[in-house]
Amino acid sequence: MTVDTLYYFMDSARLARSVARALGVPARGVDVHRFPDRESLVHLPEIDGPRAVLLRPLHDPNNELFEVLLAADALGGGRRGR
Repeated sequence: MTVDTLYYFMDSARLARSVARALGVPARGVDVHRFPDRESLVHLPEIDGPRAVLLRPLHDPNNELFEVLLAADALGGGRRGR
């Protein structure tokens, strides 16, 4: 499988840069803004190409998984069945 870009959350930046370097692809950070009411706004940089890898270790899955799902949905263009 060919990958165009690796997207990562800031808590995994060091790992992501190593993986991206090994794959020979650019690494782009995913920004998460947390509001006082604990809602999250996930912002991805411009999407490069149709094939992406999203990297985030889930040390605290209850708090991190929803943000991963939001980012994955954005990478998929919000379309199902791709």
